[in-house]
Amino acid sequence: MPTHQKIDALAQSLTQGTVVRGLPTVIVAIGSSGSPTAEGLHTDHGIAIVTQTCDLVRSCAARPYFVGCPIVDLSDNNMLGDAQSKRSPRWAPLPKLGPNFFADLDVATTYQKSVLAHSGISHSDGLGSGPAARDFAACLARNVGRFPFPDDVQKALASLRNVFLKRASKNSPEGRAVDALSEVRVQPHGAWDSRPILVTVHFVFDDGWLDPTECRLEHAVADPSRAAATIATELERHNRCGVLAMALANAWLRGETDDDGIEVDVDVHDSADLSFKLVEKTEALDFDFLSAPAAGEISN
Repeated sequence: MPTHQKIDALAQSLTQGTVVRGLPTVIVAIGSSGSPTAEGLHTDHGIAIVTQTCDLVRSCAARPYFVGCPIVDLSDNNMLGDAQSKRSPRWAPLPKLGPNFFADLDVATTYQKSVLAHSGISHSDGLGSGPAARDFAACLARNVGRFPFPDDVQKALASLRNVFLKRASKNSPEGRAVDALSEVRVQPHGAWDSRPILVTVHFVFDDGWLDPTECRLEHAVADPSRAAATIATELERHNRCGVLAMALANAWLRGETDDDGIEVDVDVHDSADLSFKLVEKTEALDFDFLSAPAAGEISN
């Protein structure tokens, strides 16, 4: 049995995002007896520690446990695009292992720190840099900190499901516009439970993607019935100007005035220009919700 001193010394070398090999993932499921049973699952690539570094390095007397999530290789998985673009909050990247390796945050297991001293256990860095560590921590925070939008607000934004499911990661003008979104934020003008209510959907594009110069394209908003694909093609032709980006956002949410008293407006931003004040007034819309419609919900 390793001493507390040995375990504490070992823990000093660990950080959030450390890869540990040789540990199983434990899931509780209904076993053959019909009762809940703990099942240990082998992890080909190990687990990633998700416990905060400040708790990892504390003595095992004060903090005897840590939490880890299994590492998966999404190279041949259709969820790779969602993971790499952070459209899904389920995945946290481990760039030191490669661009297709992620911690699966849907599955978490608690371990005693003493297991780290076992001869069959090894560990290594999974992140490799300070920016990667911050990115990993942000993914963890997003996974557990998502805002629970009211059901009728989600219903009023339902058309975005098709947009992200059908257009993301596609080699097309509209697909590239979707992929350039760093986040989507929703602002209520009033209390979330008040009706009627106006909500503004803020489409935030990657830094520098939108052309900052003013463009005067009156025809861009003259015909509100134009298809989003047509607008996206024109958006690329005119150097991604803000007027056309606004028209595209409107097309994505066209007709979203709900019978339950929810009116939807849109705005577009460059991520570098997003103010702290606006972030305080808005909630991030989970891309995982947008790209996971119920069966039969997808339409052209």
